[in-house]
Amino acid sequence: MAPLRAAPLPSILSNLFTCTFETATMTFCPCRGVVGVITEVVIRQKEMHSQTLPTTIVISAVGRAGEPGTYWDTWGNNFQAQAGSPGRHGRHASHPTAGSHGQDIHIKLAYDNDRPGLVQVSGQKYVEVSPAQTLLLDCRGGDGGAGGFGENGQPGGCGFNGGDATRYYYATDGTAGQNGGDGGRGTSGAAGGRGGAVYVTVSESDLDTLIPLEYSISGGKGGPPGGHGNGGRGGEGGNGGRSYTWFTTELYTYIDSDASLTTGLRPKAHHHPRGRDGPGGQCGRRDTTPLYRGQDGSNGSTQITVIRSDNSTGVYPSRYMLVVEGFDVRDENDDGINEPGEYVIVSNIRVKNVGKMPSPGKARLSVQIRETSWLTPGHKPLELPALAPGMTALVPGTLRALIRMETTTRSTGTTLRAKDTVSLRAYSERLQRDVPEFENGVTVPITYQYPLLLHTPTYLDCVAKGCIVRSVWTIENISSKPIGHTSTTGRRAGTSLSDPKGMFALQRASSETPHDIVDMIDILDPGCKMVVALDFEVRPEAGEYSTGHMLLDLMLSEPHSKKNERLRVVQNFDLQIQISPSYRYNPSSRFLLVINAQALDEFVLNLVHFIEDGLCLGVDVLNLSLSGSFGVVDNEEEDVLLRYTGKTIIILSNTMNYFQHGTREPWDLLDHRTAFSLAKAGTSFLFVAPTNMESLTNFVRLLAVPDCALPLPDTDCTKGGKVSNAITQLKTSRQSTSEVMSFPVKKKKFRDLGKTLEKTGISVEKQLNKALPLRSFIAAPCDVDLIAPRRSEGIAIVEGLPHSAKIVASTQPYSQTLTEYIVAMVTHSLPFADACSIFWNILQADLGNHISTRVAYAGTHLREDDDGEEKFVSSKACEALIWSIMTQLASELSHFSDAAASRCPIPQSALLSQLPLLSQFISSAALSSCSQASLTQSGASSLVSILGYLRGISAPLGTAQWIAQNIIRLGNRRKKLRGVVVAQVSDTFVKLLTAPPSSTTEKQGKGETAEQEKLKAKMMDQEAETRKYLRELRKKKPALGQAGRAHEIACAQLALLTNGAIYPAAAFIDLNSTVLTTNGTQLGRGRGQRSVAMGRAEIQALRSQRAKRQTRVAAEVAWSRDRVKSMVRNLTNVVNTGFGPPTGFPPTETAIQQSKGNTFDPNPVDDDGGCIGCANQPVVSEKEVASEKEVAINEEAISEKEAVPEEEEISNKKKWYRRIDWRDVSVSGFRKGKGEAI
Repeated sequence: MAPLRAAPLPSILSNLFTCTFETATMTFCPCRGVVGVITEVVIRQKEMHSQTLPTTIVISAVGRAGEPGTYWDTWGNNFQAQAGSPGRHGRHASHPTAGSHGQDIHIKLAYDNDRPGLVQVSGQKYVEVSPAQTLLLDCRGGDGGAGGFGENGQPGGCGFNGGDATRYYYATDGTAGQNGGDGGRGTSGAAGGRGGAVYVTVSESDLDTLIPLEYSISGGKGGPPGGHGNGGRGGEGGNGGRSYTWFTTELYTYIDSDASLTTGLRPKAHHHPRGRDGPGGQCGRRDTTPLYRGQDGSNGSTQITVIRSDNSTGVYPSRYMLVVEGFDVRDENDDGINEPGEYVIVSNIRVKNVGKMPSPGKARLSVQIRETSWLTPGHKPLELPALAPGMTALVPGTLRALIRMETTTRSTGTTLRAKDTVSLRAYSERLQRDVPEFENGVTVPITYQYPLLLHTPTYLDCVAKGCIVRSVWTIENISSKPIGHTSTTGRRAGTSLSDPKGMFALQRASSETPHDIVDMIDILDPGCKMVVALDFEVRPEAGEYSTGHMLLDLMLSEPHSKKNERLRVVQNFDLQIQISPSYRYNPSSRFLLVINAQALDEFVLNLVHFIEDGLCLGVDVLNLSLSGSFGVVDNEEEDVLLRYTGKTIIILSNTMNYFQHGTREPWDLLDHRTAFSLAKAGTSFLFVAPTNMESLTNFVRLLAVPDCALPLPDTDCTKGGKVSNAITQLKTSRQSTSEVMSFPVKKKKFRDLGKTLEKTGISVEKQLNKALPLRSFIAAPCDVDLIAPRRSEGIAIVEGLPHSAKIVASTQPYSQTLTEYIVAMVTHSLPFADACSIFWNILQADLGNHISTRVAYAGTHLREDDDGEEKFVSSKACEALIWSIMTQLASELSHFSDAAASRCPIPQSALLSQLPLLSQFISSAALSSCSQASLTQSGASSLVSILGYLRGISAPLGTAQWIAQNIIRLGNRRKKLRGVVVAQVSDTFVKLLTAPPSSTTEKQGKGETAEQEKLKAKMMDQEAETRKYLRELRKKKPALGQAGRAHEIACAQLALLTNGAIYPAAAFIDLNSTVLTTNGTQLGRGRGQRSVAMGRAEIQALRSQRAKRQTRVAAEVAWSRDRVKSMVRNLTNVVNTGFGPPTGFPPTETAIQQSKGNTFDPNPVDDDGGCIGCANQPVVSEKEVASEKEVAINEEAISEKEAVPEEEEISNKKKWYRRIDWRDVSVSGFRKGKGEAI
C-alpha cells in the first residue's frame, strides 16, 4: 500500500473507514525510508464496520527493529560425508544489526471551547481526542536484532573395511573413520535503540488536557543471543576382515595295545584370525566463545512546557499525579448502620500530588463518590484545590451518596449483609473524563444492613390437633439509636404474622383480622432484644398430613419516612408447619411408621392408606418432629420401639430439621442397643429413601457387635473350657443366644500372650464360620486389668445379628403418588413368619384378583383387629409377597453356600436346622390348611416358580462346578445344600404337588396328571432360566459371588414387578447382608463370613464410639423433650376450653418482653408438665379402638354425602390427598402366560 501523504483529518478518516479488515494500522509518513522525524497516526479499532470512534489514538515515532543474524538451516549438513572423506565445517552466522533510536515528538495541547470535551492536538499532524479516547505518544527505541545461529558440522565419513582372510592370505585391518566437521560460530544479540523524547506544550488554563495523555519512551530491548553450531560426529572405523579356518591330514605315531609303535592319520585345524577394526573418527569441535544478549536501549525523556498567562513558561519532567490518601465515611443518621434508603456521607478527604508539576489551578478538577451497584452519588461534587508537587491538602466540604433500595428478593430467613467499597473519583467536568491514577488510592469497605435483626424463630415444624403451641421470635436492635414510635427517632417497627391458608387459630388475633397479628414496637433501646410469643392451635377442619404456612415479617419504616408512611418488610420467615396426628398405641397394629415434618405429605398419607386398605393391617404413626425422639411417650419411661417387637418398623429416612438446631438423620436419634435387640428378636426394619446412605451404613455397622461385657472364664458366664464344647452347644440351640461364652487361653512357648490370643481368635472365627455360617459371632479377648501381670487370659464368644434379621433400605425417592415399588418394599418388610402364613393362604385363592382377608389371614394373629367387615388384600401386594419370599429364601441359600470351597462339617441331615427361613417356610406349610385339592392354578404356578428358582440358586453353574461338587469335594457345603433343596424340600411338598424329578432326563412318573406334568415342566424351566441368568451374571460381574448374583436377580425381579420400564433403577439394599456380612474387605477375612475375630484395640475403639454416640443421643433426647414440653400444651389440660393461654405459659398479654443484653431462652418449664409430641393420650383398649373406627366410618360416610364448598381454603381430609382404592390397582409385574417371577 502506498503511503498516505499529509492530508486533512476528515479525508484520512474517510479513507480509514473504507477498510474491511478487523484491526487496522494506518501509517502516515511524508518521507518513508528517509532518516528523520517519523510521525504516524495509528487508529486502532475492534470493529471497523461500525462507525464508532477508536478507543486510542497513537502518534508513533518508534525506532526500527534491527535485523537478526543468520539462522542456518541444518539440513545441508545432516547427511554423512562419503567414506574416507572428513566432514565439512559449518558456516558462521552473520552479525545482527542494532535497533534504531526512537524519534522525538512535539505536540501542543489545547481545549476546544466550541466543542465541549474535545482536546486539540497539533504539531506535525492535527488530531482531536474525544472524551472516550486516549492519546498515546509512542517513541520507543527499536529492539535489537537477535543473534545468529551457526551451522552444524557435517558428520565424518566411515572407514573402509579390511579384506577377508583366505588359506593363503591373512585378513587385513579396517581403515580409520574420518573426523566430523566443526560447528559454525554464532553471534550475540544486538543492542536496542534509545527511546525518543516527548515535548508537550500546554497553556496554564488547559492543564486538564494532560489527563488523556499517555506516552511510551522506553528503550528498545536487546536482541537475544544466538548459538554456536554443533560439531559433526566422527565416522565409524572400517570393520576388520573376516577370519578363515581350514583342515589338513597329518601322520602321527602312537603305541598300540600290543606295545608296538604304529603310524596313523589325523586331521589338523588351521586358522587365520580376523582383522582389527579401524578406529572411529573424532567429533567436530563446537565453539566455546560465550554469546550475550544485546544491551537494552536507554529510556527517552519527557518535557512539559506550561505557558502562563503572563507569557512566562515553566518546564516540568512529567505531569501532575493525584491520589487520595484517606477519607472518613459515616451514615446519615449516625446510628452505625448503613441501610438502604439513607445517605452515606464522606468527609475529611485528603489528596496528594505525587507528580512533578502543579495540578490545575484554573481548569479545576472535581471529586465525587464513585457509583456502584448500591451507591448513587449526589449532585454536588467538591472542587480540588491546586496542589504543588508533593503537597497534601484537605478538600473542604462533604460528599453524599444514596444507598439504593434492594432490587432482588432475598430468600426467606436470610438477613441483608451486603459488602461494598466506597471509593472516590477525580475528574475534569469540561473534558468529561476521570483522572486515571486517582482510582488507585484508598478505599473504605462498607456493609449494608438494617438496624433491626429478626433471629430465627423458635417454633415446632410439626403440630398435632388438640394442642396449643407456642412460637417465639426475638428482635434485636443492632444500631446505636433507639427504635419505636415512642422513641426519640420516631421510627416505626414491628412484626407481622399471617396465616394465608387459615389453618391455625391465632390466640391474640382480632375478629376483624383472624389470620393476621401485628405487634408494633413502642421503644427498643440500642443493643437490646425483644421477645414476642404467640400461642396458636390447629383448626379442626385442617387435614392431617398437610402443611400450613405462617409468614413472619419484620417491618421497619424508611429512614426519611413520616409517621403515616407505609412500613417496608426488611426480613421474613416462612414457617412451614406440618399437621400430624399424635402418637397413639394400638396393640393390634403390625406396623410403626416413623415420619418427620420434612417428609412429603402425600407420600405419608398414601403409605398409611396402603397399609390400612391395601394390606388391611393396622399402623401406628410416630412423628419425630412432634416427639423429638424414639423414646418416652405418654409420660412413661418406656421406649416406643419396644412395643413393636416382632413387627415392622418403617422409618422415612430423609434428613430432618431438628427444632431449628441443625439437621439430623432419623437414626441419629435411635439407640443402637434398642435397634439390636429388636432386630435380633425378629423385628423388621425398612428405611425408606435414606438421604445419607453412608451415615445409615455406619449406624448398621454398630449393630455388628453386641454392646456387652466380655468376662473371663472364671465367672458365671463360662461354658466349658474348649472351643469345640462352645460350638457344640451353639449348634444344638437353633435360636440366637444372648449369653457370653468364654474359655481360657494360655501363653504358648516362643510366643507372647497377645499373639496367642490373636491366633486363637482367628482359629475360633474359622470354626464358627464353618459350623454356623448364617449366624454372626464375635470372638474377642476377655476384659482384663491391663496393668496386672498375667500369663493367661480368655477368648469370649458373643452372638450378633443372624442373617435372618431383616434391615432393608429402599433407594427410590418420595413421590406424590404411591408407586408399585414402595408397595413391594412395604410388603417385603413384613416379618418372614407372617409372610409365610399369608403365602400358604393366598395359594388357595386366585392371585389375579384381590383376596379377602378372611382367606389371606386365616388362622393367623393378623386378624386380631378384624371388626367383621370383609376387606380385601391388594393383588399387587400378593405378588410382592411372593417376590419377597423368593428373595429371602434365595438370599439365605446363596449366603449359606457362598463360602463353599472347603468341606462342610455339618451333616446333611442337620443342614435344614441351619436354614431358619427355609425351615420356617416348610413348617408354616404344615400348619396351614393348604392342600393339593385346595391349590388354585395360579397358586400352584407360584409354588413351582419358587421351587424352580430355589433349585436354580443351589445348582452348579457349569461343568466345572458340577465336577467340583460331585467328584472332587463330595462333602462340600453347596453339594449338601443341593441335596436338601432337591430332596427334603420337594418331599415336604409332596402332598401339594408331585415331587419334581431331580433332573430333566428323568422319565415321567406313573399316575401323574397332565396338569402335574405341566407344573413339573414349568419348575424345570424356571430352574434352567435361573441358572442361565446366573451364568450370565458370573461372566459380567465375576466379583459378585453367589450372594451378590442372587441379589442382582432379586433386583431384576423387582424391576419387572414394578414396571421396570418406568423405574429402571428398581433396587433395594439388604443392609444386614451387605454391611454385616463381610466380602473380603469388611469386618472379616473372607467372602460370605459373618463371624469375625476382633482384637482388644478394635473392641475398645468400637466401645468408645458407641459411648460417645449414646451420650449424644441421651442429651438430645432430654433436650428435645424439654423443648417440646415448653412449647406444646394439650388442649384437654387447659382450664378454659377457649383459645386462652395454657397453664404454665407466660401470660400472652405481656408476650412482648425486653431483655437488656441477654439472649432469650424459650424453655420455660410448666408446673404440671407438658406432653411430648402431643402424645399424652391414654392407651386405649381394643373395644375402644373398634368403637372409634365405627365412629370414623360413620363420619366418613356422612362427609362423603355432604358437599364441600370449593372456596373453602381448608378442606377436609379427603381434599388433601387422593384416596386410593387398592381393588382398582392393575395386576402387573409377573408374566401372565407362565406366571413366572423372572
